Amino acid sequence: MRRRLVRGLPGVLLLLGPAGLPLACGGGDGGGGDGDMTEPQFGAVSGTVTDTAGAGMPSVSVSLAATGKSTRTTTTASSGSFSFSSVDVGSWTLSITLPTGFVLASGETGTRTVQVTANQTTTVQTLRLQPAPPTTGGISGSVTSSGAGVAGATI
Repeated sequence: MRRRLVRGLPGVLLLLGPAGLPLACGGGDGGGGDGDMTEPQFGAVSGTVTDTAGAGMPSVSVSLAATGKSTRTTTTASSGSFSFSSVDVGSWTLSITLPTGFVLASGETGTRTVQVTANQTTTVQTLRLQPAPPTTGGISGSVTSSGAGVAGATI
């Protein structure tokens, strides 16, 4: 692809691509810059959600949020892996939605602070889940006959 630089308005520099369409513009505002055009800065985030035995947890909802940015959500693959591409550079918080029947493993917080760097993939420490403990319950009631309680009935 042939690119050419064109000076337009005073202090504005355009980068034109095929068919003369603008690809980027840069300012020559005298603000101390060297006239280089700045491209958006993105990185990527990846990681894994497992159970305490190390088996991947499929279909777990994983979210990535940052102040002033749209929250992004994905679902883990069958291996428990997940990834986010084209993530703006900066500090993000990664969290998961616990699947039914699971709780966070001992010592697990369920969130990670992620620092995204331009043109790099940040790998998040594995998030671990464990099966929820069985719930215990009780049975209560009363035995009646013709609306009156029956004393000494065995249930």
